[in-house]
Amino acid sequence: MTSKLQINFTAYACLFASGMATLVYELIWFRYLTLVFGASLYALSAVLCPLCLV
Repeated sequence: MTSKLQINFTAYACLFASGMATLVYELIWFRYLTLVFGASLYALSAVLCPLCLV
């Protein structure tokens, strides 16, 4: 039983780390694209659309 609990914890930890990495990359790309498009809806949509399509 402990082994199954450890596997579940490891899987949840990996999913959490993956989600956090995605949010960090999203924030970085948004910061860079605001330099190109300005702080606007276009910069936000340029970041969110590819992430939502994956």
